[in-house]
Amino acid sequence: MDWVAQIALALDHIHGMRVMHRDLKTQNIFLGRGGVIKLGDFGISRVLERTDDFATTVTGTPYYLSPEVCTNQPYTLKSDVWAFGCVAYEIATLRHAFAADSLLSLVYQIVNGTCPPIPKERYDVRFAKIVARTLERDHRRRPDIATVLQSDLMQEHLRRMQREGLGRPRTASRRGWE
Repeated sequence: MDWVAQIALALDHIHGMRVMHRDLKTQNIFLGRGGVIKLGDFGISRVLERTDDFATTVTGTPYYLSPEVCTNQPYTLKSDVWAFGCVAYEIATLRHAFAADSLLSLVYQIVNGTCPPIPKERYDVRFAKIVARTLERDHRRRPDIATVLQSDLMQEHLRRMQREGLGRPRTASRRGWE
């Protein structure tokens, strides 16, 4: 859960700067010393004029594409929240939330299917609810990442992480990571 909370913090940090990652996936999340998570590969990210601006270019890795991207609809920062849900699901289950044998079938699963539930015997039911909310197909009902961070479970982990010195997002500088 600490990794998931750190990913949410990092996403909140970039969204606060109006940056849409657009390719959030497990391969772009790096584990540093002391268990510190870092987001990488901002090659297709986009800086928005406002946080409610829409993007329209189809980019990203298929397993993490939001329904709005799959259906060629304009998308917002909440598309990154969908990808966050896919990443959280994958961290918990070691499987993609949506999987298929072809790209067309995968898009169909993302737009119309459901992912298998998070095992309740292994994870707090509140975690499963966070994942389910971030994988809400209707982007208007999907929470933003700041709302995800306000959940009781996230707040518990963030307080503990702060006590342990892991709660502050780090930013890149000319010298590297501070």
